[in-house]
Amino acid sequence: MKNKAVIDKFKDKSYFVPCEICSDASSLIQGMLQALGLSVTEGHDPYKIFQNYLWLSQDPTLLNLIEWICDQELVSIVLTMRATDGPGSCRWYKLGGHSGLPTLDLEPARQAFMLISNSQSENIESLDWLLEEVDCMPLAILMIAQLKRQLSLNTLMRKWNEQKTRMLKAGPASNRHSSVSISIDISLQMLVRSPNKECIKILPVLSFLPNGVPQWQESLAQLVVESDIDLEVSVISLLESALIYQENDCLKMLSPIREDIQTKYPTQEGHLSQMGRYYTKLLRDHFPGQGQDMIEVHSSNIAKVLEILLQNSTKREYLDGLYDFAEYGKFSPISLQLIDIALAQMWDQGFEEEIKLRFLKGRKLLWMGSNYRAKTEIEIIQLKLKEINIYEYAESKAKNNAKCLQSLGNICRMQSEYSEAKLLLTEAQTQFEKVGHQLGAAQCIQSLGDICHNAK
Repeated sequence: MKNKAVIDKFKDKSYFVPCEICSDASSLIQGMLQALGLSVTEGHDPYKIFQNYLWLSQDPTLLNLIEWICDQELVSIVLTMRATDGPGSCRWYKLGGHSGLPTLDLEPARQAFMLISNSQSENIESLDWLLEEVDCMPLAILMIAQLKRQLSLNTLMRKWNEQKTRMLKAGPASNRHSSVSISIDISLQMLVRSPNKECIKILPVLSFLPNGVPQWQESLAQLVVESDIDLEVSVISLLESALIYQENDCLKMLSPIREDIQTKYPTQEGHLSQMGRYYTKLLRDHFPGQGQDMIEVHSSNIAKVLEILLQNSTKREYLDGLYDFAEYGKFSPISLQLIDIALAQMWDQGFEEEIKLRFLKGRKLLWMGSNYRAKTEIEIIQLKLKEINIYEYAESKAKNNAKCLQSLGNICRMQSEYSEAKLLLTEAQTQFEKVGHQLGAAQCIQSLGDICHNAK
């Protein structure tokens, strides 16, 4: 509308009606009458008033345009909207696919950022991190690229960590075109005023889960606390508002939208407990191997839920969930972070639990190839075992000392330090045999056999 050619052609006969106020045909007519400066007296039909105005004005430009459109064999209308389905019973073609305009791939997102920000070169690793944080969402890329004209990339990264979606605005940001948060607010206001406003109740769960909700028609009911809402109808309302989208039977929400909604509809303790029950059961019911694909599509969700629950609770089911999750070698880096959180807690079995967690941490580090850090962790266990002189822990202490020697021997073996490895593993075997731990002794014998084979 602000294009010079449009202004020159239509002059003062150009009007703007914001679509946010038009929830139906009546409100659209009302908005158009207001934009035209026409008033409706009581008892008169707004539609007839609008129709009479068009007829009486007899604007030749408008009449010619209508006649010209009627003469065309095919007429296309480009409609931009925040819903997923077009109005009426018309068959609309969606640009970008079933879910509408898509997010950008990383390379096009990078190019768009560089072009808009007038940048000649950037730290690609840092830029990619920031773009992935906003899920390569076009409006978010536009906002951060405009901010980059005045701020460094490091400053933008810091602001994202501190402010999240609140930073995605240009200037005072008084409209949906210059603020991601305002654009999201408009969608939320439409939902709150809609007949199915109860769909708002599931936003604290949907906005919390980075993986979204895979196989949502089976799993969503087990994740939400509320049992008095129609989940399918609620999901349809959220899909139509474009706050969420569906991809391969998975409900997803873009990162900037998730961050913003969490500030308005934060996840509560009840939501976390329900999600914790669902994911600990999911981990119990699946095992490494055949069950890995199922766990993988939920892996970020599991990590986020367990992280908060382990920080705030010492319930055994959450610790068992961590042990089950750690069985999957592929998720070792995530498991390590959760193990450190668990180590900061006081569990019922106290010393025994700490030692078990530290051995697990050592195995994860070794699996990841961090041999030095794994060795350091085993040495920490040895120091803690020396500090324990309680009689009831005597047998456990002897067994764990043997496990420390076994672990150190295996680290040396993996580093081809075979002489040191043989000494450690032989001593570990002896100590295992003293406490009657046949499995540990057999494992040491197997490792010694591997050394003989590899040393040839």
